[in-house]
Amino acid sequence: MGSLYLGMLGILLAMEESVRALINYALGYTISGWTSLIILNSLIGGAILFCLGIMGDYIGKIYVASKDRPIYLVAKSYHFPQRR
Repeated sequence: MGSLYLGMLGILLAMEESVRALINYALGYTISGWTSLIILNSLIGGAILFCLGIMGDYIGKIYVASKDRPIYLVAKSYHFPQRR
């Protein structure tokens, strides 16, 4: 879950950085090509972290399900053979 939230935070910070880069570009404070590199790099980094968080949650749920544990516990069972 951590990388999922970190990815969301990264995307939000990338949007903020994109606005800042566009303002600097409009004011003429940037080098040619810098604005597009910063915007793309920030957004792609946040998107990768977000997707990694989704995949991590999915793989974690697969791992828990693969343990083949019962959903509930039974205190006693009558007339059932032992499961091996």
